[in-house]
Amino acid sequence: MSVSKFVKKMMFSQKLNFKEGEFELMEIRGLILPVETFGGIIEREYNTSGEEIFDTLFEAGRSHGKLAIDEIGRKNKASKKEFLSKLWDSANMMGLGKLELRNYTSKSYQVRLTNSPIVSFLKNSEKTDGLDRPVAEITKGIGHGIAEEIFESEIESEFLKSEYKGDRETLISFEVVK
Repeated sequence: MSVSKFVKKMMFSQKLNFKEGEFELMEIRGLILPVETFGGIIEREYNTSGEEIFDTLFEAGRSHGKLAIDEIGRKNKASKKEFLSKLWDSANMMGLGKLELRNYTSKSYQVRLTNSPIVSFLKNSEKTDGLDRPVAEITKGIGHGIAEEIFESEIESEFLKSEYKGDRETLISFEVVK
Protein backbone atom coordinates (compact mmCIF):
# COMPACT_ATOMS: atom_id res chain seq x y z
CA MET A 1 0.00 0.00 0.00
CA SER A 2 1.32 3.41 -0.95
CA VAL A 3 1.11 6.20 1.59
CA SER A 4 1.50 9.80 0.44
CA LYS A 5 4.29 11.99 1.78
CA PHE A 6 1.65 14.17 3.42
CA VAL A 7 0.15 11.22 5.32
CA LYS A 8 3.60 10.05 6.44
CA LYS A 9 4.41 13.55 7.65
CA MET A 10 1.13 13.73 9.59
CA MET A 11 1.77 10.35 11.19
CA PHE A 12 5.36 11.11 12.20
CA SER A 13 4.47 14.56 13.54
CA GLN A 14 1.61 12.99 15.51
CA LYS A 15 -0.95 15.14 13.66
CA LEU A 16 -2.77 11.95 12.62
CA ASN A 17 -3.90 9.83 15.56
CA PHE A 18 -5.98 6.69 15.94
CA LYS A 19 -6.60 5.76 19.56
CA GLU A 20 -9.28 4.21 21.76
CA GLY A 21 -12.24 4.95 19.52
CA GLU A 22 -10.90 8.27 18.27
CA PHE A 23 -9.59 9.48 14.95
CA GLU A 24 -7.89 12.89 14.89
CA LEU A 25 -6.33 14.82 12.04
CA MET A 26 -4.44 17.95 13.06
CA GLU A 27 -6.21 18.00 16.43
CA ILE A 28 -9.71 17.80 14.91
CA ARG A 29 -11.67 14.71 15.85
CA GLY A 30 -13.15 12.94 12.86
CA LEU A 31 -15.41 10.09 11.91
CA ILE A 32 -14.90 7.53 9.17
CA LEU A 33 -18.05 6.26 7.48
CA PRO A 34 -18.51 3.89 4.55
CA VAL A 35 -19.54 5.71 1.36
CA GLU A 36 -22.74 3.65 1.28
CA THR A 37 -23.73 5.01 4.69
CA PHE A 38 -23.09 8.67 3.83
CA GLY A 39 -24.55 8.23 0.32
CA GLY A 40 -27.58 6.49 1.80
CA ILE A 41 -28.21 9.48 4.08
CA ILE A 42 -28.11 11.77 1.02
CA GLU A 43 -30.47 9.46 -0.92
CA ARG A 44 -33.01 9.35 1.92
CA GLU A 45 -32.92 13.10 2.46
CA TYR A 46 -33.16 13.76 -1.27
CA ASN A 47 -36.23 11.51 -1.48
CA THR A 48 -37.75 13.23 1.58
CA SER A 49 -36.88 16.90 1.09
CA GLY A 50 -35.66 17.13 -2.50
CA GLU A 51 -32.73 19.29 -3.46
CA GLU A 52 -32.67 21.03 -0.06
CA ILE A 53 -30.20 18.31 1.00
CA PHE A 54 -27.59 19.99 -1.22
CA ASP A 55 -28.04 23.31 0.62
CA THR A 56 -27.50 21.40 3.87
CA LEU A 57 -24.36 19.73 2.51
CA PHE A 58 -23.01 23.09 1.31
CA GLU A 59 -23.56 24.70 4.71
CA ALA A 60 -22.03 21.72 6.53
CA GLY A 61 -18.99 21.96 4.27
CA ARG A 62 -18.80 25.71 4.75
CA SER A 63 -18.77 25.25 8.54
CA HIS A 64 -16.06 22.61 8.17
CA GLY A 65 -13.94 24.95 6.03
CA LYS A 66 -14.17 27.65 8.69
CA LEU A 67 -13.33 25.09 11.40
CA ALA A 68 -10.25 24.01 9.44
CA ILE A 69 -9.06 27.62 9.35
CA ASP A 70 -9.86 28.24 13.01
CA GLU A 71 -8.30 25.03 14.31
CA ILE A 72 -5.43 24.58 11.89
CA GLY A 73 -4.85 27.74 9.92
CA ARG A 74 -4.20 30.12 12.75
CA LYS A 75 -1.38 27.83 13.96
CA ASN A 76 0.22 27.51 10.51
CA LYS A 77 3.10 29.75 9.44
CA ALA A 78 2.85 28.87 5.72
CA SER A 79 1.80 31.23 2.94
CA LYS A 80 -1.91 31.22 2.12
CA LYS A 81 -1.32 29.26 -1.09
CA GLU A 82 0.87 26.67 0.66
CA PHE A 83 -1.64 26.38 3.49
CA LEU A 84 -4.51 25.86 1.03
CA SER A 85 -2.56 23.09 -0.68
CA LYS A 86 -2.00 21.36 2.68
CA LEU A 87 -5.70 21.62 3.53
CA TRP A 88 -6.66 19.99 0.26
CA ASP A 89 -4.01 17.31 0.89
CA SER A 90 -5.75 16.53 4.18
CA ALA A 91 -9.10 16.33 2.36
CA ASN A 92 -7.53 13.85 -0.07
CA MET A 93 -6.50 11.74 2.89
CA MET A 94 -10.05 11.84 4.26
CA GLY A 95 -11.38 10.18 1.11
CA LEU A 96 -13.34 13.03 -0.50
CA GLY A 97 -11.72 12.14 -3.82
CA LYS A 98 -8.65 13.56 -5.53
CA LEU A 99 -8.57 17.30 -4.89
CA GLU A 100 -6.16 19.78 -6.41
CA LEU A 101 -5.73 23.49 -5.82
CA ARG A 102 -5.65 25.41 -9.10
CA ASN A 103 -5.19 28.98 -10.33
CA TYR A 104 -4.58 30.60 -6.95
CA THR A 105 -4.48 34.42 -6.95
CA SER A 106 -4.87 37.01 -4.22
CA LYS A 107 -8.64 37.07 -4.85
CA SER A 108 -9.59 33.63 -6.15
CA TYR A 109 -8.76 29.98 -6.58
CA GLN A 110 -10.22 26.83 -8.06
CA VAL A 111 -10.46 23.28 -6.81
CA ARG A 112 -10.45 20.31 -9.14
CA LEU A 113 -12.16 17.16 -7.86
CA THR A 114 -11.96 13.73 -9.47
CA ASN A 115 -12.72 10.23 -8.26
CA SER A 116 -15.25 11.42 -5.67
CA PRO A 117 -16.86 8.44 -3.94
CA ILE A 118 -20.03 10.45 -3.24
CA VAL A 119 -20.37 11.58 -6.87
CA SER A 120 -19.82 7.99 -8.00
CA PHE A 121 -22.33 6.64 -5.48
CA LEU A 122 -25.04 9.13 -6.49
CA LYS A 123 -24.37 8.58 -10.22
CA ASN A 124 -25.06 4.88 -9.72
CA SER A 125 -28.07 5.36 -7.45
CA GLU A 126 -31.54 4.67 -8.78
CA LYS A 127 -32.91 6.90 -6.01
CA THR A 128 -31.32 10.01 -7.54
CA ASP A 129 -32.30 9.32 -11.16
CA GLY A 130 -33.42 12.53 -12.82
CA LEU A 131 -31.21 14.72 -10.64
CA ASP A 132 -29.74 17.28 -13.05
CA ARG A 133 -27.24 19.35 -11.04
CA PRO A 134 -23.75 19.08 -9.60
CA VAL A 135 -23.74 17.13 -6.33
CA ALA A 136 -20.31 17.88 -4.81
CA GLU A 137 -21.82 20.51 -2.54
CA ILE A 138 -19.91 19.48 0.57
CA THR A 139 -16.62 20.10 -1.28
CA LYS A 140 -17.94 23.39 -2.64
CA GLY A 141 -18.97 24.38 0.88
CA ILE A 142 -15.57 23.51 2.35
CA GLY A 143 -13.81 25.60 -0.29
CA HIS A 144 -16.27 28.46 0.20
CA GLY A 145 -15.75 28.57 3.96
CA ILE A 146 -11.98 28.42 3.57
CA ALA A 147 -12.05 31.18 0.93
CA GLU A 148 -14.17 33.44 3.19
CA GLU A 149 -11.55 33.10 5.93
CA ILE A 150 -8.43 33.26 3.72
CA PHE A 151 -9.58 36.28 1.70
CA GLU A 152 -11.56 37.87 4.59
CA SER A 153 -14.32 38.78 2.14
CA GLU A 154 -17.66 37.71 0.80
CA ILE A 155 -17.14 34.90 -1.71
CA GLU A 156 -18.97 33.71 -4.79
CA SER A 157 -18.52 30.02 -5.55
CA GLU A 158 -19.73 28.13 -8.57
CA PHE A 159 -19.38 24.84 -10.37
CA LEU A 160 -17.58 25.26 -13.70
CA LYS A 161 -17.65 21.53 -14.47
CA SER A 162 -19.42 18.57 -12.91
CA GLU A 163 -18.30 14.94 -12.92
CA TYR A 164 -21.85 13.98 -11.91
CA LYS A 165 -23.25 15.68 -15.02
CA GLY A 166 -20.79 13.92 -17.32
CA ASP A 167 -17.63 16.04 -17.30
CA ARG A 168 -14.31 14.29 -16.64
CA GLU A 169 -13.86 16.36 -13.47
CA THR A 170 -15.64 18.66 -11.10
CA LEU A 171 -14.16 22.15 -11.15
CA ILE A 172 -15.27 24.73 -8.59
CA SER A 173 -14.25 28.40 -8.52
CA PHE A 174 -14.08 30.60 -5.43
CA GLU A 175 -13.79 34.34 -6.00
CA VAL A 176 -13.98 37.48 -3.89
CA VAL A 177 -17.19 39.38 -4.64
CA LYS A 178 -16.24 42.72 -6.13
